[in-house]
Amino acid sequence: MKTTQMDMNAVRANISGRVTEICVSPYQQVKKGDTVIVLEALKMRIPQVAPCDCIVEQILVHVDDTVQEGALLAALQQYR
Repeated sequence: MKTTQMDMNAVRANISGRVTEICVSPYQQVKKGDTVIVLEALKMRIPQVAPCDCIVEQILVHVDDTVQEGALLAALQQYR
């Protein structure tokens, strides 16, 4: 799958599931591949990771929220 500029500014759910853990806080710096949010689906925990080195601008979900695949979970700001 090709990564677009929009994808680099967000963490989106790559599977439908329930939010079980939020691993970062707003304004926290994260590196590419760091776990931002953990989803649970079919008793499996699936980490949702940062697509690039960035700063977390906003967390858009809460623990126990149910999300659909493609849902926006967190807004990011790339380093400049």
